[in-house]
Amino acid sequence: MCKIYFLRKFVLKQKRYNMTTVILDTRYSEAKKLLERLKGQQYAKIIEPNTPNAETIKAINEVEKGKGQRHKSVNSLMDDLMND
Repeated sequence: MCKIYFLRKFVLKQKRYNMTTVILDTRYSEAKKLLERLKGQQYAKIIEPNTPNAETIKAINEVEKGKGQRHKSVNSLMDDLMND
C-alpha cells in the first residue's frame, strides 16, 4: 500500500497546503495503473511505505529469538547507549 497526497490549494508565501490522502491497495492491477498515472502528475506526491533495512531486520530477528538486552532501569539503558 502507499499513500498519495493531492495538493488542493497551495499558498507559496505562507507555505500552507490543503491535501487529501488517498490510500491505494497495490495488490490490484487497477490500483497499480492509477499509481503509475499519478506519479507523473505535479499535484500528486507519492509516499512509499516504510520498509526496514537489513540491519533493522537482523535486530528484529534477534529480539524475537530472545537475544535482546535487558536493563533494570532507564538510567542503565541510557548508560549502555551512551557507551556504544
